[in-house]
Amino acid sequence: MKIAIIGSGISGLTAAYYLKDRFDITLFEKNAYLGGHTNTIECSWRNHQYAIDTGFIVFNKKTYPNFLKMLDGLYVEYLPTTMSFSVRDDDLNFEYAGSSLKTLFCQKRNLLNIHFYQMIIEILKFNKYCKDNRAIDALTVDEFLTRYNFHRYFKEYYLLPMCASIWSTDINKVKSTPLKFLVNFFNNHGLAQIKDRPQWYVIKGGSHEYIKKLSQNLHAKLLTDTPIWKVSRNNHGVTVYGQSGIQEDFDRVILACHSDEALNLIDRPSTEEQRTLGAIDYQTNQAILHLDTRLLPKNKSAWSAWNFSSSTQLSQSPIVTYHMKTLQNLKDDDPDFCVTLNGKELIEEKLILKEIEYAHPVIDQKAVDAQSRIDTINGKNHTYFCGAYWGNGFHEDGVASGMNAAQKLIEEIDGKQLSL
Repeated sequence: MKIAIIGSGISGLTAAYYLKDRFDITLFEKNAYLGGHTNTIECSWRNHQYAIDTGFIVFNKKTYPNFLKMLDGLYVEYLPTTMSFSVRDDDLNFEYAGSSLKTLFCQKRNLLNIHFYQMIIEILKFNKYCKDNRAIDALTVDEFLTRYNFHRYFKEYYLLPMCASIWSTDINKVKSTPLKFLVNFFNNHGLAQIKDRPQWYVIKGGSHEYIKKLSQNLHAKLLTDTPIWKVSRNNHGVTVYGQSGIQEDFDRVILACHSDEALNLIDRPSTEEQRTLGAIDYQTNQAILHLDTRLLPKNKSAWSAWNFSSSTQLSQSPIVTYHMKTLQNLKDDDPDFCVTLNGKELIEEKLILKEIEYAHPVIDQKAVDAQSRIDTINGKNHTYFCGAYWGNGFHEDGVASGMNAAQKLIEEIDGKQLSL
């Protein structure tokens, strides 16, 4: 039986991995590389070679169990990393990092700032509310912050910047996020507690190392640089149309691309497909790989793994700089590679190494509602859907979704369970 998989991000690769021994698989990828948001850039600096991640970077053992099992099965090496967060507001000449007392008070003025102490107290207050389902109710983030009178410092210099950084979305969209979704994420990832937070890891040698091993174990036909334009369906299967005159019949198709892309590919989508896939919005972010440390806090002791800058209006796209030297455990004398989302105009042009555009799902209430309807479209009309947009938008969600699509397909074809 022939299976087409469109999209080679983590979801598509996972589906292919778990179907590889049962079916004849062809995987189509529009980009020149496999991996989607797993995009490691090879760069040379002063006669040294570096592999710097620009999309997917970190994972942990607690909330990435399926991804971890796949890595271990492929004998992929990974290393512990440091996760820390800083906030900087150039308009107020204010900054701090949360990794220690020293970095909290990296600016001496913070010692005399009563609003700063109030922010710290309200972080503890918020963490307590995260354990109280009665307080969460059916509120959005903004409604919750208003109802419980959280101070501007907590909102603008802690919660909203952190969430905008995590989900790569703008502040206003964070405000409209269902609070229950955010709280579940904070609790699961240890963000609602001061102690016993999970250890985070990075792939040794860059995230592309797991893509290499995974693709070598697929036993599938892998077609990169091959955009697909249309998927038509009939009683017997599907026909895939794409670049270079591609027109090929398959028994089933797995659409492992973003939900909006999947909807655009389907010829004559059903009403439920339009309703469900069309409900999920995306935010486009420009990722810039560069060497300009001016995007980091002015006080070097506050340099963190993730660094949020609110030197722009809060309604605009977030400016988040990942200090890759910290995240990927580079040596002290290695360059300060940074990946910044948005804010290109703030970066010295001669220090820019690469620009990439990513689209991230916006997990608002209508997206959460759409996620609950996956079974109304998955496996219908010879078509399966997978992607991180069915969950929190992260790598583990992509793996789980790819496994779910593979499971549905196997159950339909031969009534068996997925062999893990």
